[in-house]
Amino acid sequence: MLSTDRIEWVICSVGGYFLGVFGPGVPSVWLHAFLGGCPPGFLCQRKVHLFCRGLLPDEKQSAADLDAVLQHHHSIQEKLAEEMLHLARNLKNNTLVAQNVIKQDNQTLSHSLKLADQNFEKLKDESDRLEQHAKKSVNWLLWLMLIVVCFIFISMILFIRIFPKLR
Repeated sequence: MLSTDRIEWVICSVGGYFLGVFGPGVPSVWLHAFLGGCPPGFLCQRKVHLFCRGLLPDEKQSAADLDAVLQHHHSIQEKLAEEMLHLARNLKNNTLVAQNVIKQDNQTLSHSLKLADQNFEKLKDESDRLEQHAKKSVNWLLWLMLIVVCFIFISMILFIRIFPKLR
């Protein structure tokens, strides 16, 4: 027959081994009778760990420890939930600010595109007018300048012939 020390050693070593290898349900099912009929799952794991560390002398202390642990976990979960809520609010605010900035940028961009289109149309109209004006003016101006250059050339030849070089 096994002594209680030997049973404790088997529970701690085998239970801890199966806790690490097979997950939460296996040791709690096997050690169900020894630990006082705990259901499979986290609470039974906690009892195995407390028992192996020598923290489970009686059921009242175990219940108090479990209540304290559960209350601690509950407070941590509440803090995490509050922090997640705060982060979600910040994310929502940042998203709304980014949405407003993007809307303003889109409005500025559409306004700039409209102005660019208007300027392009005005530039095209002015370019056409300048081209027509240049065609019309260059034709007469070219003939006028050609006549003036010919007149000056003939005048210089006549001037040189009329007034010869003085000796």
